[in-house]
Amino acid sequence: MYAMKPLIGISCCNKPWGPFGTSNHAVSDTYVQAVDELLGAVPVLIPANGHAADVETLLARLDGIILTGSRSNVQPAAYGGPPHIEGTPEDAMRDAVTLPLIRAAIEAGVPLLAICRGMQELNVALGG
Repeated sequence: MYAMKPLIGISCCNKPWGPFGTSNHAVSDTYVQAVDELLGAVPVLIPANGHAADVETLLARLDGIILTGSRSNVQPAAYGGPPHIEGTPEDAMRDAVTLPLIRAAIEAGVPLLAICRGMQELNVALGG
């Protein structure tokens, strides 16, 4: 019988890539390595697939979540703020996944680690 390692979800960004600007789900390898090598857990990438994300299924299977850093910012509409200045990177698809995921994870008692943008998301998800 094999010992089951914990599954740690890692939030991804939705970024255009390549000559056609194809939508890609991206995360720095640093997060994947940290989960794999430092925690001895299995990294599971959480795609920034907007409202298609199945938060309930993710939380039923994940043992923890890392909300990653990113160059993008949470959209001001998510917290009732004025629009960002033109050119400020935003990721609406990621917001649509992480904000409800955070609220549900806290309610379910699933541990969260918020880093950089992840701290913005945590703040906004909790009403900040």
